[in-house]
This record gives sequence, C-alpha cells and structure tokens, in this order.
Amino acid sequence: EPAPPPVCLEGHADSVTACGFSHAAAFAATGGYDGTVRLWDVATGALARTLEGPGDVEWLDWHPKGDVILAGACDGTIWMWLATSGACMRVFAGHDGAVLCGGFTSDGKRIVTGSADGSVRVWAPKKGACGHCFAPHPGGPPPAKATVMTQGAVACLAFHPTEPDLVLAGAEDGCAVVLHCKAKKIIARLEHAATSDADDAEP
Repeated sequence: EPAPPPVCLEGHADSVTACGFSHAAAFAATGGYDGTVRLWDVATGALARTLEGPGDVEWLDWHPKGDVILAGACDGTIWMWLATSGACMRVFAGHDGAVLCGGFTSDGKRIVTGSADGSVRVWAPKKGACGHCFAPHPGGPPPAKATVMTQGAVACLAFHPTEPDLVLAGAEDGCAVVLHCKAKKIIARLEHAATSDADDAEP
C-alpha cells in the first residue's frame, strides 16, 4: 500500500519553535514566535483550532495522559489549554524572564519550568500556584561540598520517566542540577565547564 502524501501544516506568521503530538496522537501541536499555538487533526492535517494569549512561544508540552497542552513564552508566562475545546485552563506567572523550557512531570501531577532568570519553578496545575522556586545561586564560587543551583539561564529540562519527582535542569553557566520536586532539594550538581564567575575572574 503506498504511503499517504505529505501534508504541509501552514498558518504561522513567524518561526515555528516547538511541536509535538498529544498522548493519543489525535492532535499535533505547533507553537511559534507569532504568539500562537496551533492544533492540527493528525488524521486529516486540518487545522482544529488556534490558541492565542502568550508572547513568543518558546516550547510546548502535552500532558502525558490527557488532551491538555502547555506552552511557555518569552513574556515570563506559561499557558495551559484544553485541546478539545480550546479553553484556557490556567495562566502561570512568576518568572522574571523568558520561560525557556518546561513541561509536565511523568505522572502529570506537576509542572516544572526553567527561565532566563535562572530559576526553576514547580507548579500545581489545578491550583495554578507555585509550590517551590529553586532560585539561582547568588554568585561567586559555591561553598565547599555544597550542592547549589546554577547561575545562568535555565536552558533545558528533562523529566525522569518513572520517578516523577526527579527533574534534571541544565543552564548556560555550564552546569546542570538534579532536583527533587517533592523534597524541594537539589540532589546533585553536574559541571560541564567552569561557571561564568570563574570565566570572568582575573588570571
């Protein structure tokens, strides 16, 4: 049986920065610098609906078990919609910079976001409240044997597939940290390179 012809999903007015399939693959989503998230019917390639509200969309993520989609924006907000109706369920605010990465934990019970402000925030999806903020290390070399947050913008997050409380966050200062959301602790600090303070120090 021949493969179906390719489908071009057109409509964004600026760069498409994020995309993904819903948990049951009924929808595909695309987000762009035009400030919209567009939902497409996978079976037909037709545009199902356009979700508006945020500034430039930096990333998007689907709930692991439902038709709920999340998107982070350059204006410091995170938006959550119900894909089947297009209704905005919640807007999360608290970051002081662009929200560069984020998503649902593997059990779908928490949202974790990383920002250009150097922080990682843990949110309760139903209440919209920030349960904890892992703030950036204030500067200078960390104390001996201390496990501290990074100092640069948080550029990426990864979620443990079977332990929903474990999140890995990578930052622009060359370090990453393993976070435990429920315990509100930094478990480990992984250094790829010297921190920005060390780079800027006089020889």
